[in-house]
Amino acid sequence: MFDYTLQDDLSTASRTFWSRSLLSPLAPGLLTPFSTSVLADAMGRAWSRYRDLLGDPLPLIPQNVTRLHRGRLYLDLTRFSQQETAFSGQPPLAYRINGQRVEVVPPARGNVLANLKFGRRRKRILAGLQELAQQPQPFLDRARAWHVKVQEMRWSQAEILQIMEEIERVMAEVLAVFLAARYHLEWATNQLLWLTEASLPFPANLDAVNDTFSDLQGLPEARLADHLLELGQLARQGEPVMEWLAGDTFAQGWQESLPPGPFQEALTSFLDEFGHGVGAAGELRQPRWWEDPTPVLRSAFLCAKSQPERPARLPSVQARERLLAGVGAKERKEAQAHLALARELLLLQSHALQAMATLWSGTRIWVQAAAQEAMVDGRIQETDEVFFFQLEELKQMMTGEWNVSNLEEIRAMLAQRQAQFQEHQAQHPGDLLLGDTEAQLRTPGLPGVSGSVSAPLRQEVNPNFALCQGAVVGVPLLDSGWALAFPHAAAFVTPNASPLDPVVAGARLWHIPTVVGLGARYQELVPGAITLVDGNTGHVDQ
Repeated sequence: MFDYTLQDDLSTASRTFWSRSLLSPLAPGLLTPFSTSVLADAMGRAWSRYRDLLGDPLPLIPQNVTRLHRGRLYLDLTRFSQQETAFSGQPPLAYRINGQRVEVVPPARGNVLANLKFGRRRKRILAGLQELAQQPQPFLDRARAWHVKVQEMRWSQAEILQIMEEIERVMAEVLAVFLAARYHLEWATNQLLWLTEASLPFPANLDAVNDTFSDLQGLPEARLADHLLELGQLARQGEPVMEWLAGDTFAQGWQESLPPGPFQEALTSFLDEFGHGVGAAGELRQPRWWEDPTPVLRSAFLCAKSQPERPARLPSVQARERLLAGVGAKERKEAQAHLALARELLLLQSHALQAMATLWSGTRIWVQAAAQEAMVDGRIQETDEVFFFQLEELKQMMTGEWNVSNLEEIRAMLAQRQAQFQEHQAQHPGDLLLGDTEAQLRTPGLPGVSGSVSAPLRQEVNPNFALCQGAVVGVPLLDSGWALAFPHAAAFVTPNASPLDPVVAGARLWHIPTVVGLGARYQELVPGAITLVDGNTGHVDQ
């Protein structure tokens, strides 16, 4: 995020920066090879689409803009920053590494005419981002329309091949929006951290920046939690619904057994808007909520029993003034502009992520159909195995290039990938690479949401809301699907994630102290032990 240590000497370290943080909301942790490849294969197209949006088209779709390191996907931050700096003269991202300020790329140098050109281009970028943030519905509607199209397929071989060719294209449009939002959000925050570093040394300045977003309205994650409260209220009004929820037997056939009435109508509305989501949504092995709404129904049932209230809205005016008080008079206007931009971009990336969840859901439908096709001749023996093959490899299976004559090769690759996946699960690589060397956070744990809580720790892979109630919830992959826990959790801790992630922005509205980026420290925490979470400092103790 800002302050790192590097084992290599900076004078000899590679200056090619690779960022996992830029992809954090999409891939907060380890993904299966199929899920990873869906993102990686669309990323070059998305990058090209993003340059088109800026009016600076690339001659060719860039290749190798991502890389895998210990099973995790990283984005070529150096190449992205070079293009941004060359196009608009925007100051580059800079990190503190081994106590020194290190810029990702050299800053642009220009004369008066060049600076005028840079200024016009920066205004164009900001205007485009603002327009996307204020009018997200077009790309949300296009993602939904594609999902409906995929749902209506009968999955002849021709239809499997048709959708296969569309995945990267439809994914690239939304990824371009996400990349634009996320990169400039990280950039604006990075500029604020450097502007305030002298008066509020890191991570105090990060906590101060976080507090300025305490009243951000319009986040889908917050709207999801509001709908949960409404579901809980409607459930309490009907005894048959409460009895049905208490039975907890709705994994299959729930549509037929759910008592009709206002709760049923509200649940249908909820799933229509949010049913494409799930915890760790970027992992396409996970059933979406519209397939299995068990987590939604369990959370709604607990809301009905415990009757949580909507959190009080905390105005951010005082937080902004405290932050700006630490900025020099000459930089105050600049800092205000960065804060205003960051607020817009937090909303934009959240909407882009919602659209991505819709596209992931459609892609999951396709890959299950592809699995059935490959199971006919035994190339794949169980549906779950399909997620250990990359998108291009599945294309070869679907076109017959990789057929039953390659069975031995296919089964050997599957076994190797599954073993490698298990090996990578226990690892916690850094979110920044210089060449092949990991840069580690100087101290584990970053402030996500301010506040302090002391409660038992419940480490959950999947939401178990009865255990989450009033607890410090430890989540290996904290993403927007965990908004289901907002009415129940006392705090969040996670080895991954970023303070800039949409789920963390939503947790601020619910005043849930959150610490992200614990890394290997997360594995040292003892489940059930009373755990102190200090969201102001990023400190977690037992």
